Amino acid sequence: MPSKNKTNRKKKNAINRRKCATIRKNGVIEGKKTTVVLGAFIRFLVNFEQDIVDLIIFFLQTVHRISKYSKVMDLSLSLDPFDNLVVCVPREITDIVINAFYGCTSLNKITLPPNLVVIGSYAFLGCTFLTKIALPPNVVVIGSYAFDACSSLTKITLSSGLGAIGRYAFRGCASLTKITLPSGLQSIESYAFDACSSLTKIILPPGIIIIREFTFSGCSSLTKITLPLNLVAIGAFAFSGCSSLTTVVFPPALAEIGPYAFCGCTSLISVKLPSSLTKIRTRTFCGCTSLTEITMPPGLVDIKKCAFFKCTSLTTVSLPSGLVEIGAYAFYSCSAVLNVVLPPGIVEIGEGAFSRCKSLPEITVPPSVTHLVRNIVTRPTVMKWKWKKKK
Repeated sequence: MPSKNKTNRKKKNAINRRKCATIRKNGVIEGKKTTVVLGAFIRFLVNFEQDIVDLIIFFLQTVHRISKYSKVMDLSLSLDPFDNLVVCVPREITDIVINAFYGCTSLNKITLPPNLVVIGSYAFLGCTFLTKIALPPNVVVIGSYAFDACSSLTKITLSSGLGAIGRYAFRGCASLTKITLPSGLQSIESYAFDACSSLTKIILPPGIIIIREFTFSGCSSLTKITLPLNLVAIGAFAFSGCSSLTTVVFPPALAEIGPYAFCGCTSLISVKLPSSLTKIRTRTFCGCTSLTEITMPPGLVDIKKCAFFKCTSLTTVSLPSGLVEIGAYAFYSCSAVLNVVLPPGIVEIGEGAFSRCKSLPEITVPPSVTHLVRNIVTRPTVMKWKWKKKK
C-alpha cells in the first residue's frame, strides 16, 4: 500500500498539470472545477499563495462538519496563462455570502451567475488583484465592505435593479475612475466611495435623498458631481478632501449641509447655497482656498464656528438680513476679504470671527449685537471696528 506522503505527491503533481481541481463531498478530486463550501473558509482555498494540496486535505476534513450550516456549490477555479486566479460561480447561486472571497489577493477575474441577487458583506474585501467585475441585472443589494480595498479595480458594471449600496462598499478602490449608478438606486450608505482617489465624475440618481457622512470623502480626482433634485441632506465630511472639485450646484430642496461637508475642497471656486438652507455648519467650507464667491440664502440665520476658516481667496462676504449669529473663527484668515456688511438684526458674533482678515480695513458692528467677544479680530490684523451697544 503506497504511503500517505507518496499519494499526496501524486495528487500535487496532477493538480499542477491541470492548474485546478475538483473536491466533491465524497472526497473525490477530479476535473476542472472545485466543489467548496462558500463562506469564510473559501478564502483559504482560492488563495494560490498557499499550498493547494494541504488546503484540499483541510477541506476534505472540514466539509462534512460545516456543510449543514453553509451553502455548498461547484466553483470553477482555473489559472490564466499568467497564473492569475479566474473564478466562475455556478448559475444556481443567488447569494454571495459574507466573507466569500475575503482577502483573496490572487483573484483576478470572476464571472457571476445571472440569478445572483445579493452580494454579502465583506464578500470581496481586500481582493487587491481584482481588476473588473460585472454584476448581473438581478442584484439588488451590495453589502457593507463588499469591495473594500479592491485597490486594482478599474471597472465595475452595476446591475440595473440595484437598490442599495452598503457602508464602505467601495472604500479604497483607488483605481476606479468611473462608475454609473443605476436610476433605481435608493440608498448609498456612509463611506461607500471613501478614498476612491481616481474617481472623476459621479451622477447621483433621483432616488437618493440623503448623502451620508464620508460618502465621497477623499475622492481627490472628482471634478464634477451632479446632485439629484430631491436631495434634502448632505452628511458630515461627505465631500471633504475632494481637492479637484471646482463647482457644485445645490438642489432647491436641500435643507442640511453637515459639518466639514466640503472641507478641503481646494479647487472649489464659487458656491450658491439654496434658499431652503438656514444654517451653515461647523467647518463646512473650511480650507476651500480657491473659493472666491459665496451666495448665501435669504433665510440663513446661523453661521457656525470656522465655517469659512482659511478661505484665503474669498473677496466679498454678503450676509443676509435675517442672520442672527456668526460663530467663533467663522471667517478666520480669509485674507482676501475686502468688505463685510453686517446685517442690522445680528445678535451675536463669536471670538475671532474675522481674525487675520488682512485685507479688511474696517467693520461696523450694529447696535443689535448683544453679545460681542472683544477680540472678534486679533493681531496681527490691521482693522478698525466700531460698536455702539444698544441701550
